[in-house]
Amino acid sequence: MPARSRPARNADFNLFVAEPVYSQPRLPQLSRLEDLSNPADVMQALGAIDWAFTHDETGYLGHDLHPYPAKFIPQIPANLIAALSLPGELVWDPFGGSGTTALEALLLGRQALSTDANPLAGHIARAKCTALGPEQRDVLRALGQRVAALALDRGLEGFLERAWGAAKGFVPDIPNYEQWFTAQATRELAYVRQLASAIADDDARLVSEVALSSIVVAVSNQDSETRYTRRDKGHRPGDVLRLFATALERILVEHEPLERLLGYRRARVATLDLRQLDTSPDAPEPESVDLIVTSPPYANATDYHLYHRFRLFWLGFDPRVLGSAEIGSHLRHQREKRGFDLYADEMLGCLAGIARRLRPGRYCAMVIGGAVFDGKEVDSAARLGEIGTQVGLEWLGAVERKIHATRRSFVPAARRLGAEHIVIFRKPPRSLKVTFELPKYRLWPYEHELRLREVERVVGVAPVSAAEGKLTATLDCYRVDRARRLALTSELTVGAACTGWQTWQARLENGAAARRDPKYVTHGIHDYKGKFYPQLAKTLLNLSVSQPGCRILDPFCGSGTVLLEAQLSGHRAVGFDLNPLAVLISRAKTAVATENALLLDRALRSFLEQLGAPATDTDLEVFPAATREEVLSWFPRPVARRLGKVRRQVEEVPNETAQLLLKVLLSSLIREVSHQEPADLRVRRRKEPLADAPVEMLLRARVVRFRDRCRHFGEQAAAAPNLFPPAHVVSRDSGTEGADLRVGAEAYDAVVTSPPYATALPYIDTDRLSLLSLLDIPSNLRSSLEMQLTGSREIRQRDRAALEAAIDGLDATIGSRTACAIAKKIHRQNSGADVGFRRKNMASLLIRYFTSMWRTLSNLDRAVRPGGAIAIVIGDNVTHTGAGEVTIQSSKAIQEMGDRLGWTLDACVPITVTKEARLNAHHAITRNDILLFRRR
Repeated sequence: MPARSRPARNADFNLFVAEPVYSQPRLPQLSRLEDLSNPADVMQALGAIDWAFTHDETGYLGHDLHPYPAKFIPQIPANLIAALSLPGELVWDPFGGSGTTALEALLLGRQALSTDANPLAGHIARAKCTALGPEQRDVLRALGQRVAALALDRGLEGFLERAWGAAKGFVPDIPNYEQWFTAQATRELAYVRQLASAIADDDARLVSEVALSSIVVAVSNQDSETRYTRRDKGHRPGDVLRLFATALERILVEHEPLERLLGYRRARVATLDLRQLDTSPDAPEPESVDLIVTSPPYANATDYHLYHRFRLFWLGFDPRVLGSAEIGSHLRHQREKRGFDLYADEMLGCLAGIARRLRPGRYCAMVIGGAVFDGKEVDSAARLGEIGTQVGLEWLGAVERKIHATRRSFVPAARRLGAEHIVIFRKPPRSLKVTFELPKYRLWPYEHELRLREVERVVGVAPVSAAEGKLTATLDCYRVDRARRLALTSELTVGAACTGWQTWQARLENGAAARRDPKYVTHGIHDYKGKFYPQLAKTLLNLSVSQPGCRILDPFCGSGTVLLEAQLSGHRAVGFDLNPLAVLISRAKTAVATENALLLDRALRSFLEQLGAPATDTDLEVFPAATREEVLSWFPRPVARRLGKVRRQVEEVPNETAQLLLKVLLSSLIREVSHQEPADLRVRRRKEPLADAPVEMLLRARVVRFRDRCRHFGEQAAAAPNLFPPAHVVSRDSGTEGADLRVGAEAYDAVVTSPPYATALPYIDTDRLSLLSLLDIPSNLRSSLEMQLTGSREIRQRDRAALEAAIDGLDATIGSRTACAIAKKIHRQNSGADVGFRRKNMASLLIRYFTSMWRTLSNLDRAVRPGGAIAIVIGDNVTHTGAGEVTIQSSKAIQEMGDRLGWTLDACVPITVTKEARLNAHHAITRNDILLFRRR
């Protein structure tokens, strides 16, 4: 494991942004828990890192926003977090200090918890781990400008005198106050504190308080950050105000990249004395922490309460409380004269509480320096190792870290130390008796079968059925990470002493919900007929591949359900479709997963602010001349004007993902504002035409709903077990004979798809008004597209004649005896019967459909790696001939095609789907099969 300076924000596999904000080397990442099962390998990898980081930048992204003594540099926790935890796991720093570990955990895609007995540490950590938005930065910049301008005002002292009546209430009760602060500094500090307290936004107020705290020592009579003695610094009127304005601006500049890097993700921060861990409501639950990275106070080294004394007072805290609780205090060791034993006794209680919170088999890394008592150095690392052993942890050893001379302690007792150690503990591993909890909503019968298969495939054990449909199994503690990827399980519970693991799927669906949510993230942005629901798509992905990072293809991607689920599962997805609207929806859906949720929300809010502008006839010019007349035939003129105006505004949105999303949301309301009957599958006019419709109001409501979902996704992203790769959506026909379906040279690991059913849905006709009004596709091009789609109902007479003429030779070209027999039977029964043109066309349509499916499967056979999975959801439907009803056995036909290609059919799982409420629901398919193949 080579040394690294800072965690990488990978541009190709990024949770939140498409590109890194600043350039930095990439850290090796742990990919599975099993790699932590051998402590010797772990220690060897950690020992290979150069932990000195002598020449590395350490103050990036606000790590130096506030003075804090004896903190460790961010490269240390960054490397430990990357090596000893997985994305989405919980990293706890129990001696959190200024939040260095917490910020690095967030930057690396982990959940972060930072606790400390020092309340000022909590303030700094919260500010450091908060991404400020433009409005919050504007509030703070206005505050800084106001204060800076006042500092230059000739009437400053008179102004402060007049303001004193309100400001004096913010002066803390500090013993011997006049010895430490001049009257001028007091007035200026109190006035700034008053302004900060009046800020309504919690995050902005917090940052202003931290900026104020950062200058308190500088404007006091305390000699320096490292010397608690008095001296007159000769401050002039306005110096406090100037220093505050400068500190605030510096924080804002350093923090600005965090908006792109963190989005809505935050650390949990709490003021917590570890000696009261078991009675504190802010403490993590037993066995809930995946990794502990911390630097406990060094024995006899630092007095945090002393060096932060005036800061604590000015923020409303009492440093005397911290002084009585501070572990390792130099003054306390001098006063009580107990040497290292005092420190050891207190660390014993702390480590016992820490050990109870750590999950079985997981690691605790502590950075500790040697202690000096009476001129003799104590090997703190070895003593700490002994303490950890006493509380049931395995002491794996210590890695030495050389300390540059400029980075040693400022306390004389510890100043001579030239090295410190990273002490590594492990909580002993054990087998876990786990219960796979059902989702809160009811599963369909076939889902219980899939659930059994999914657990066995993903987790690698055969579960045992328990009461009420629950499944149980005994797992190695280094395999539980796999269970977080399950789709049909909400949580793993592990006995009474161990906190459960909530699945990523439950997080996405808001796990406490009693109803199935098929619209989480972007799944609900647009109606699309015939799509299968996301929970099934994710289950099939889990049955097809066992690890994230695989290449997935959906050759009939439709609205992108499989593609988005593949992204959320950490796979590299490719989707093909010929329907331009499907391509648009898929691109919008998948773009959101790699976009910063907070920045996307900003773009959407900005769009809403200018949505109300009036529409005029000039807005009709957004529609090309070739389509304008048809647009006006399907939309009332006022509505057409509104659509033109809104479409123009959407196309001017600078954020590409927001523009895609808004166009899709606009498409989703097209039926409601047109002369089309909204409940009809095909395009039929309303009995009563519209006169007008509230386009802007309907779009606004959709955007507001999406913003709520977007924020939820952004908040939950810290728990994602993987990064989100971008998806590629391509407009192409998967059924072109001999087509190479690979995008790039690499073969696919799996195909997951639900092809169009034979003559079932008129996709182009269904969405013709969106294609017309938003994508400028006129009638003649739509007709051509309709006939090209697999499963289309439309066919030209000459094509029909050609297909029927070749019907006797189908056996050699269609890949399925069942498909051939069905096509011949329907042709025979309709040929001499008095039936309409739809039935006359049916045989040729089926020949074309099954030919296209055979070509697609043949192309897949060349594009999927040997042993790769092909999961197909397909259904049978019914047609009527001159002789009666005929079932189109598409499932059996696809099975025969797979057999002919040499694929192994692992399973055929029958499912039942509910009908959608539409006028022609009697044509809906009510029986589907899940076909699970393996390529030879």
